Amino acid sequence: MKNKEKSATIYIIKISTLVFVISLLLSLCIEGVLNGFSLESFELEIADMANCIITALATGLVLWELKENKNIIENENKIKEAEFMLQYNQSFIQDTNMTEVENLLEKQCFYELTSEIITDENHQKFVNYLVYLESIAPLVIKNILDLEYIDDLMAYRFFIAVNNPELQEKELFKFPEYYKGCFKLYKKWSQYRNKHDLKIPMEDTALNKWSDFSKYSE
Repeated sequence: MKNKEKSATIYIIKISTLVFVISLLLSLCIEGVLNGFSLESFELEIADMANCIITALATGLVLWELKENKNIIENENKIKEAEFMLQYNQSFIQDTNMTEVENLLEKQCFYELTSEIITDENHQKFVNYLVYLESIAPLVIKNILDLEYIDDLMAYRFFIAVNNPELQEKELFKFPEYYKGCFKLYKKWSQYRNKHDLKIPMEDTALNKWSDFSKYSE
């Protein structure tokens, strides 16, 4: 707390001093141009210095308050973002259908499961999984959720689904107009991971290699 108070005091002093100096110089210049520099005009400037000091201090306090309010808002947004992701993750791991689909996707991705994983009986579960991913797309695209904070938690679940050849063939490529969010999110997320030298799961069958990818990702 003491460090914060010290930092605030230094900030106000700096801003106030800057405003004071600028105000005083402008006042002297204007007075000099209009009346010439004389002892009488200088004495008048002494009286104005008090007003300059008050203005400078007030300006410093206002700017410091704005800065503090901005920091408070940013911290509140981060907390809300963390709370959202916690709830989002809980809803996933508590849904047995979601974890079942993730397990099947993992087997086909990492254990070279050759048999089909999408059947008539579980097809709707895969659709729900994609809709689950689709729901976070607008939040990321509109910068409500930051990829930096959700990448560790969500990237794996996202890429093993949208880069899965069977899911692509039976759902994503067949009904792309219903999954535009996934296409747009893939474009932004893959750029983020490439920028930070992060591996993209199943990159050999990446969603953006589809010939019509750009049509639905813009």
